[in-house]
Amino acid sequence: MRPVPAGPQAAEALGHRLVGAADEGVTRRT
Repeated sequence: MRPVPAGPQAAEALGHRLVGAADEGVTRRT
């Protein structure tokens, strides 16, 4: 994956990554 320039896109990517990790944790716990 190529680095994404800091900014809205980077924040969005980080948000998606955090949401994905949270979803994974919830799925594993259940």
